[in-house]
Amino acid sequence: MGRNSFVLDASLADSLTRTNPTPAGTPVPAATLDIDGHTYIGVAMLGWGRELSATWSTLLQAGPSTVRRPSGGGVLAPAAGAHVSYARAPWFAACRSRRRRRPTCTSAA
Repeated sequence: MGRNSFVLDASLADSLTRTNPTPAGTPVPAATLDIDGHTYIGVAMLGWGRELSATWSTLLQAGPSTVRRPSGGGVLAPAAGAHVSYARAPWFAACRSRRRRRPTCTSAA
């Protein structure tokens, strides 16, 4: 009880965008897909956790996040998170709130 922990949470994701979308249900050979490019999403957060009791714990995190394209341009924004958890055998519960930049993916037919 009362123990502190420190966390580094880092992730990098890659998203591909097609420039020539086809209608849903239409088979398309893989060789004909026109790929516009990559979008990289990166997040690095430092965190501080604390055990409040044998069953309750918390975690607070903050750091930068970015969405970038190889051709240039991008967004740098703050990222933050808070986590409260309760664990007692044989079950557990958790509440998490996060704020980080993510691309919005939409499709239209």
